[in-house]
Amino acid sequence: MLATILHAEGLVKRFPVRDGYVQALAGVDLVVRRGEFVAIMGSSGSGKSTLLHLLGGLERPSAGRVLLDGMDLGRLSDRELTLLRRRKIGFVFQFFNLIPTLTAHENIILPLLIDGKRPAEQARMLELLVRLLRLEGVLDHRPDQLSGGEQQRVAIARALLTQPDVIMADEPTGNLDHASGMELLEHLWSSCAHLGRTIVMVTHEAKAAIFADRVVLLQDGLVIDQVPLGRDKPRDNARPLIARLQELGL
Repeated sequence: MLATILHAEGLVKRFPVRDGYVQALAGVDLVVRRGEFVAIMGSSGSGKSTLLHLLGGLERPSAGRVLLDGMDLGRLSDRELTLLRRRKIGFVFQFFNLIPTLTAHENIILPLLIDGKRPAEQARMLELLVRLLRLEGVLDHRPDQLSGGEQQRVAIARALLTQPDVIMADEPTGNLDHASGMELLEHLWSSCAHLGRTIVMVTHEAKAAIFADRVVLLQDGLVIDQVPLGRDKPRDNARPLIARLQELGL
């Protein structure tokens, strides 16, 4: 069995409001294995994005803890958490978050520059990602010269270049048309299957979730089920997931 890389224990998250608080997570336990592709699904307000943000160290839990490769994120200072996110976690968001004045190449290598590293240190990885994501002809283009699919592929390359332990993807196909979205998911799946990356992806679309090895279903801030799908033929595995979603009314 693959080793555990992410372990959430009793995660609770409350957000203050005028008359008290709103509870987004009510005690979530979750294990993610190294090299696994996990999708998180649930209705609006179920806690999907909140869970992803806690797993990625973007927010701190109200109770419980997150272990990344055995390291308790709650025990880290803000500076230590920033460095950990920079070096061990890659983020891919619905909005591409590219710097508009930089070229695609400059956007991709930006995390290395921020971390004080020379791009030459990752030249081989950069070459592999450019080829894998088919970015050869657009590296000198700025974001406004790229299609939505190309911008998202640049964002994936940026997230993968530092070879992080985990990729966190929050609705990565949300701003893409169907064809571009499917292409993006193929790239994410390929990076997991062939580069050994661990991926945790939030999505509300079953057609996206079926690329995962396992789908975690949230409701009212709790994990209510987990549907294993396997890896060999991701788009052929829709039936068990669709049936379970229909049972739950999701």
